Amino acid sequence: MSYRVEERADQQRHEATATVLAIEGDRVRMRYQRTDAAAEPTEQVMTTALNNVVNGSDGSRYEPHLDQLRFPLQVGQAWTTEAASTAASGAQSRLSIDRKVVAIETVRVSAGEFTAYRVESKGWINGVNWRGAAMRLEQVLWYAPEPGRIVKLESRVWRNNDPFRHTVIEALGFQSN
Repeated sequence: MSYRVEERADQQRHEATATVLAIEGDRVRMRYQRTDAAAEPTEQVMTTALNNVVNGSDGSRYEPHLDQLRFPLQVGQAWTTEAASTAASGAQSRLSIDRKVVAIETVRVSAGEFTAYRVESKGWINGVNWRGAAMRLEQVLWYAPEPGRIVKLESRVWRNNDPFRHTVIEALGFQSN
């Protein structure tokens, strides 16, 4: 699958591909590669329910996995994600995120038009990554049962009430081997 990643706060845009390498039990190992960089590809690990264990873009590891989705999805369903994160640098943080499936709606992205569950999230990231400063997170993702993927994700992060990051990721296409 390929995605467009737009870092709106930095006015940067790039594309990335995630290629499945292996499915081992409830884990999916993927190679994550930015198409605009000469950097080596990194490994991303997700559960078969599309929840991050290792983030391919920055190497962060989550324990337990970052619970973005809980299947079967139903409008009105809500849960809280609690996880510890260890960055590739060794810096640690804790995440507490409230999530809710708020609607089924049509979303249009470069890969096409999809009927998708809209999942809204709000929470906090606390830890040494930011010298003790808490970061507020708001995220909306759209999960489409067909093709069984997150087709769009918009995330905003504030540090000390100042905008820190605004990222929009959308699917460009899917390929099966």
